[in-house]
Amino acid sequence: MVKSKDGLISAGILWLFVFATFVGAQEAPVLSDIAVQKGTDQLEVRLVVSGPVSYESFTLFNPNRLVIDLLQVSEFRNPAEVNVNDFGVSRIRTAKNQPDVVRVVFDLDDTVPSYSIEDRQGTIHIFFRSERPAGRQPEPKPVEKPVQTDPERETPPPVTQPREAVQSDPQAQYGTTARGRALSLNLGGGLYMPQSMNFQEVYGKSSMSLGLGVTYYLPLSSVEDLGFSLDGSYISATGATTATAEEVKLTLIPVMLTAFYQRHFGNIIPYAGLGASLFNYKETLPETFSVPEVTGPVLGFNFLIGTHVKLMQQLSLRAYLRYHVAKKTDEDNFEINLTGSELGIGFSYFFNL
Repeated sequence: MVKSKDGLISAGILWLFVFATFVGAQEAPVLSDIAVQKGTDQLEVRLVVSGPVSYESFTLFNPNRLVIDLLQVSEFRNPAEVNVNDFGVSRIRTAKNQPDVVRVVFDLDDTVPSYSIEDRQGTIHIFFRSERPAGRQPEPKPVEKPVQTDPERETPPPVTQPREAVQSDPQAQYGTTARGRALSLNLGGGLYMPQSMNFQEVYGKSSMSLGLGVTYYLPLSSVEDLGFSLDGSYISATGATTATAEEVKLTLIPVMLTAFYQRHFGNIIPYAGLGASLFNYKETLPETFSVPEVTGPVLGFNFLIGTHVKLMQQLSLRAYLRYHVAKKTDEDNFEINLTGSELGIGFSYFFNL
């Protein structure tokens, strides 16, 4: 009966993760339109995205450009070039910069106009303002949205130029960013599956675990992060001695410090890492034993793989598999082997720093 219950729990965790991954992958936002509106004293450009979006913006010089990178945006459906020729903006170019980054480049005049950027529920508004002589009105130049007729020219060549410029000016990459350093609180649970046959004979092949942790994220690029996670779990199991079938109880509290690398693919964010594990154990023995309990620490290390599935801007579903290597021999020459796998699922809530 115990084996059947553990199998159902494992299957439930895996099916929930697969379903959430499918849903998350279907919701990757796209840039659907770039709308340009000219007024008497300003130019308004709207980047219309089909869902919540994070972005980075910075300026480049010689020639002058404003660059906006839309992060975790899978594609764009607007024309690749839009001519403006007003308010210090000559044209707007769009291209895929990376697999899940759409880059929008504003080609500016020699005199860079003043501008501001606002994020309004999936639409990014850019306002350009320039000084005009009194009484002078803007020339009636219509906004052009040419239709691409040659499939070979659908992806415009200017993509290479902004990318090279960004690499030559690393301080400008995060000039204005909506995704920087972050902190997350993690809550989850799952199954701890020991590898030791002696452990399995007494306590079974798996035990329930509950976990809590905190993670610090340091961006490496617009789609890559380095993370440092401090996690703790609570594992409790009840079993019986093999010789006398007397009840024994075991409590494990592993504490893990892990460094990992992750990459964003739209709403899917896989990660992998390596870290140290410290198992604190307490085994309560039957009254017939000479000692009532055995306690102590076991130091080891762990390998971690997993993925986040973004449910909303600050909340994600995560699934992970952590393999622990933790064993030692005590003063009585008795081996304590806590090596095993931990399969879990949970939620992470993010805070921008």
